[in-house]
Amino acid sequence: MLTVVLGYCALFSKAQTNNTFLANYLYNYHYINPAYVGNNEKATIGIATRQQWVGFEGSPKTYAINAFTNLEALDKRVAVGGILTHDKIGPENNLYATADLAYHLFFDEAILSFGIRAGISSFSIRLSSLEVNNNADNSLLNNTNKTVPVIGTGLYFYTHNYFIGFSTPQLIQYQLNTLSSSSSEVKRVYQFAGGHISNIHPSVNLKLTGFLEYSDESPLEFSLVPSFLIREKLWLGTFIRSSKNIGVMTQWLYSNMLSLGYIFEYPLGVSTNLSFQTHEITLSFRFGHEDDKLMNMKIYKEAHKRKYWKSRHF
Repeated sequence: MLTVVLGYCALFSKAQTNNTFLANYLYNYHYINPAYVGNNEKATIGIATRQQWVGFEGSPKTYAINAFTNLEALDKRVAVGGILTHDKIGPENNLYATADLAYHLFFDEAILSFGIRAGISSFSIRLSSLEVNNNADNSLLNNTNKTVPVIGTGLYFYTHNYFIGFSTPQLIQYQLNTLSSSSSEVKRVYQFAGGHISNIHPSVNLKLTGFLEYSDESPLEFSLVPSFLIREKLWLGTFIRSSKNIGVMTQWLYSNMLSLGYIFEYPLGVSTNLSFQTHEITLSFRFGHEDDKLMNMKIYKEAHKRKYWKSRHF
C-alpha cells in the first residue's frame, strides 16, 4: 500500500505545478487568461467538468464555473468576472476561487485587453484516509492543509481573424509539505496561446490554434489544435500535445445564446490494462438579444467607429 500512497503523492506533486486546465481552452480561455474577461461583450456563464483517466481509482476530476460581464457605465471597456473550481485527485482536494478585472482598448480593427486576477487556492490532502496494510506505513500518512493567495495577470490581443495571448495565472510560488521527507512546489507558469481563422469554403472555416506552457524545472508543454467551423454552427477538430496526448473535440453553437462542447482525450503509449481515457464537457450561456449576432459588424462600426465586431471565433 505504500506504493499507492507514494503514487498519490506523485499525482499531487504533478498537479501542483499547473493551474486548473481544460483541454477545450478555445472556449474556456477565461480560466487561463484574465484578460479574456468581457471578450464578447455579453454577460456569460460557463460550467465545465473534466473526468480524467476514467477507470483508474483516485483519478483526477475537475468541476468549474466561471462568469463575466462588461460594465455598461464604462462603455464596456471594463469587464469583471470570477472563477470557482474544485479539483480532486485521490486524497487531495483543491478549491480555487478568483475575481478578475479586464480593461479593453479599442482600435479600428483590433482589441487589446489587460487583465488581473486575485483570489485564493485552498489545498487539502488526507493521506490518513487511505487504507494501509502495513502499520509501518502510518508514519508517512500526514495530512496537509494550506490556503494561499492567487495573483495573476494576462494580455489578450485579437482581431476578426487571429488572436494572441500571454498569461501567468499564478505569480506566487510556494511549497506544500505532503510527506515528512518530501514536499511539492507550486511553480509559476507562463502560458502563450495564438490562433488564426480563414475561410476555405462559403460554409466552412479553418482555425489553427496553438498553446505553449513553460515553468521552471518542468518540460515545455505545447499543443496544436486544427478545427473546422461548419455553417457557423458546429466545430469539429482534433489536437495533439507534446505530452503525447491526442484527442478529438466538438462544439455546437446555438445562435448567440448557448454553446455545448465535448472532448475525448487519450494518452499514447500507456498500458492497455488500465483505461486512461478522459472526457470533458463544457456548457456556456450568453445573455442578450438573440438577434444581436456576434458577426454583425455594423453594430460596432456605428457605436465605436471600428471596422470589426468582436469575432465569435475567438
